[in-house]
Amino acid sequence: MAIKKFNAVAGISVGDNTIYEVIDDSANVSANSLTVSSVANLGAVSNVIITGGSSGYVLKTDGSGGLSWSPDAVSTAAGSNTEIQFNDSSVFGASSAFTFDKSSNTLTVTNLTISSGNITGVNYSNSNYFVGNGALLTSLTGSNVTGYVPLATSANTASTVTTAAQPNITSLGTLTGLTISGTTDLGPASDVKISGGSSGFVLATNGFGDLSWVAQSGGGGGSGFVGITKNDFTGDGVEDTFNLTTTPSSENAIVVNIDGLIQQGSVYNLSGSSVIFVDPPLSGQHIEITIYDNLGAGSDTQVLFNSSDVITGSSNFTFTSSNNTLQVSNLKVSGNISGGNLTSLGNITASGGTLTLDTAVIAVSGANAGIFTTGISNLNIALSGNVTMGSTTGNVTVRGNLIANYISSNTTISSANLTATDTLSATSIRMNDLYSNRTPVSVTGTDVIDVFPVNKYRTAKYTIRVNSDDGYQSLETLLIHDGSTSMITVYGSISTSGYDIVLITSDILSGNVRLLATTASTNTTVNLIGTYVAD
Repeated sequence: MAIKKFNAVAGISVGDNTIYEVIDDSANVSANSLTVSSVANLGAVSNVIITGGSSGYVLKTDGSGGLSWSPDAVSTAAGSNTEIQFNDSSVFGASSAFTFDKSSNTLTVTNLTISSGNITGVNYSNSNYFVGNGALLTSLTGSNVTGYVPLATSANTASTVTTAAQPNITSLGTLTGLTISGTTDLGPASDVKISGGSSGFVLATNGFGDLSWVAQSGGGGGSGFVGITKNDFTGDGVEDTFNLTTTPSSENAIVVNIDGLIQQGSVYNLSGSSVIFVDPPLSGQHIEITIYDNLGAGSDTQVLFNSSDVITGSSNFTFTSSNNTLQVSNLKVSGNISGGNLTSLGNITASGGTLTLDTAVIAVSGANAGIFTTGISNLNIALSGNVTMGSTTGNVTVRGNLIANYISSNTTISSANLTATDTLSATSIRMNDLYSNRTPVSVTGTDVIDVFPVNKYRTAKYTIRVNSDDGYQSLETLLIHDGSTSMITVYGSISTSGYDIVLITSDILSGNVRLLATTASTNTTVNLIGTYVAD
């Protein structure tokens, strides 16, 4: 090989520094700088060596001719296995939310937005939701839709409906089963429809959650209203007729169960006490037929009640619907009684409550009846009203003491002891003794011993009794007034002390006539009986 100095050879310029010309192209050449103005043919890539960089790095230009070693962005993947590569600020990026599994040819992305055009293909699965009105979604079947479909107008098959407020759930075919773990609010009864049964029938349970329509028997459950009879059989694949122990009232009064499944009425018929299947039950199948009967108790109009867990009736407890009359031999009420007319053939007992009759009466059908027992200590009647007892031609008899502020009778009042704290009014009064029940008045100096309004009575007569430390005195006094002046006369007086213990006077003050007593004796009390006459 030979090398000679040169400054320019066939388009190669090496500047002003010492340059060598390559005579033998198989030799190695070193130069401070090399500029190629035409084509630079470096030969095979295996003959080109550029130092620097790491294994797998590539030459990267800065756009101005400057080169540098950089990682190979194409051969070095971003993210983890199956994550799809995308331009992330001019470098490859990846995300666990955007993957492709080549073994199942499945593309998975968290959110997919199609700005225009359609999605075409065969299967699209495992999507949480679609954004859009779904107008172009076709050929969706229940088996191909899984997961959550919010605000779906119609869904043939839904594994789980998670949103609480569903405007409409309509089964186009048969709803095989519905299980609700929480509270079921069906709304007003008028909005609930359950087919089957006849008018007036009620839903009855067999105790295992199975419901059926049965005839209403006049009240709640329990023996005496609805009788429940079960008959069990085993199918043999041949027999289609099964005889019951009782005769149901109708086909609606039975429930047929085969191996735990309630049978529809179309698969059997009822003939008397026999159930006849359209097709014989299979051999070994368990057949349970439940009969719901209406059980009568008691006689017509008798009210039914629980007697030792058995519903029964009694002739002493009846209700007649034609006149809305409840009849019972003895009535005991722990609370209040409020109503119209009460007719009793026996006893009515109100314990701790109130008997309220409004404007009605207590009517007793027998010739002799007692309203209150002898064990009553205190009895309050008409505390703020009037009490009328007896007929206009009969008598009211009081066996004990009769005490009242005002007593009025159109006939005879007969009593062993009759006490009136204010007024006693009667056509005739018959009694053994008449005495004052007033509270004695203590007199020290001059004190009022009786008073009445001037417009109530015109005259009065007093029988007066006096007690004191000086003895006793009895006197009778007549009183008359003209509305402004009151006058008295004492026409009889007797004293154990030989002189009058009290002096009786009268005056009118503030529209009231007053009877006064004056004494100089100590511990003097006065009591009296007054007889008054009005104008």
